[in-house]
Amino acid sequence: MVNPMPVVDLGADVTLCSGEDVVLDATWPGATYLWNTGAITPTLTATTTGNYSVTVSLNGCVANDAINVNVLSATSWTFGLDACFTLVPANKWCSMQPPQVRPTSGALVQ
Repeated sequence: MVNPMPVVDLGADVTLCSGEDVVLDATWPGATYLWNTGAITPTLTATTTGNYSVTVSLNGCVANDAINVNVLSATSWTFGLDACFTLVPANKWCSMQPPQVRPTSGALVQ
């Protein structure tokens, strides 16, 4: 008898703004899980920068995957459609509109 091989795909690497999280899902029916964090659940919520990996086991068959999560700090500047800024007032800015940003120096940047 051939046992089915579990499949795990955590997706592409992800960049988050400070305060955001991403749920990593390795669910495979009947399988067991071991994350590099020590968790043994099918899903894991990532809130900090790091590499997250999981081993999924089912009937002696094993599958692995890993993902890099990058969480930008409130002072990080990333320009593009996924831009994150600290705004006045504190809201997220859609990169289609000009921001008003107050750096830690107190100067207003437009």
